[in-house]
Amino acid sequence: MIVDIPSGDDFRVAAYDFLDLAWDNATQLLIDRVETAESILIDKDLEGTVLKGDDEYWRSAMPLLSSSLALVQQAIEFCLKGKIADVSPFLLINDKPQNWPSKCSTEDIPFSRYRTLDAQDLPRVHDTVAPIRLPTNFSKWYEDVRTRRNRIMHSVQKSFELRDMDIIQAVLETNEIFSGSQTWLNHRREYLTERIPRRINEKFMSDFSFVGEKPISRSSHVLRELQYETMTVIEMMEPSLVLRFFNFPKKQRRYLCLHCLSIRQNDYFFEYKNLEEFCLNTAVLVDKKPTCDRVNCIICGGTYRVNRQDCNEQECQSNVIDSHNGLCLIHDTYIEEDVSIQSSL
Repeated sequence: MIVDIPSGDDFRVAAYDFLDLAWDNATQLLIDRVETAESILIDKDLEGTVLKGDDEYWRSAMPLLSSSLALVQQAIEFCLKGKIADVSPFLLINDKPQNWPSKCSTEDIPFSRYRTLDAQDLPRVHDTVAPIRLPTNFSKWYEDVRTRRNRIMHSVQKSFELRDMDIIQAVLETNEIFSGSQTWLNHRREYLTERIPRRINEKFMSDFSFVGEKPISRSSHVLRELQYETMTVIEMMEPSLVLRFFNFPKKQRRYLCLHCLSIRQNDYFFEYKNLEEFCLNTAVLVDKKPTCDRVNCIICGGTYRVNRQDCNEQECQSNVIDSHNGLCLIHDTYIEEDVSIQSSL
């Protein structure tokens, strides 16, 4: 009998573990590169592109980038296997019965001992048995990923063609295909706040509040991590891709999210500087109408009511005021302890 048979969800969990690890690697490289921008020439005409002459930097980054691309490819394969396993995991077995493990008819043999489908066969099997076929451009995209990964992993690279943003985009494209558009940030938020308390004290620090139906950890350090990696990616990504993957209008004016600020300023070491403004100005008006009375925060996912009236502070030209407590969403940098924060609509 075949035992330890994986389900579609088992494959998906493993796939997203790979994607999160690849994302961690790539965003950390990106953040390090941005933080040391004074020593790395950035081409101002091509966002996120390092000019020639920085080969030493990319040479040192290539092992991590190469392994991250391999993680993305493995994630794609597991996502495909998950879809096939939803129909039947036995469809993944790719061998004649005479080649199955010895004594399989007399002993319990784990599923992992059986040879499964080759990677190049997964899309065809998927589209044969799954109720919804893959996008028409999937085959070319998947083959490009596989080819690039094989070229990097099986030869010595001298051109350093792989970049941190390439891995980030590949992760986002994979998520888009298998989980739907603009869902990565929801997954990442859940991953950081629920699935892996990376630091032992987070188990004791977590105090959940709610935005909509999703719990948001009040651990300010975790929130800052989500803010910083997300906004750094957005700053280095083309506006069209930001809109595609995050539904965030990159060029639109940004406002302070009071909900996120109320969590972050609980941190003993919190100090409102330029970096915190970068991390906390994550809300935008939901449309461009002058009468628009709602802002949405990309980080916490909350939508909050605002009044379109002039700020009372001199020299402040803002007309976006929190409707619950009257705080301006441009210049207020701290919230008094007795000031309440409105719930998400």
